[in-house]
Amino acid sequence: MPLRDSLISALAEAVTDGDHVDWPAAEARLTTSQDFDVASHLKALSTLTDRSATRPRGVTAIPRLTPLLEIVRVVAIVVSVIGAIGEGHDDEEKNGLA
Repeated sequence: MPLRDSLISALAEAVTDGDHVDWPAAEARLTTSQDFDVASHLKALSTLTDRSATRPRGVTAIPRLTPLLEIVRVVAIVVSVIGAIGEGHDDEEKNGLA
């Protein structure tokens, strides 16, 4: 697997796991507009799943999702990532890059 694919895969895995991602460092390693496009979608998703983000005072913890809803959440994230990757490939085909 090329480095580019492994970086995008690692970012997608971190986002789906709800792990914190050092976005400035990750973005510095990206080389193509497609990578930046996919990473921007992942970054947006990470704001929803980053468990390490601090909460303002007075905000109680959100209860954990049931196992079924957690599976649905992960599937939704994966489908979004696949759609973003597919969109990038469609753009390449339209521009004659594929």
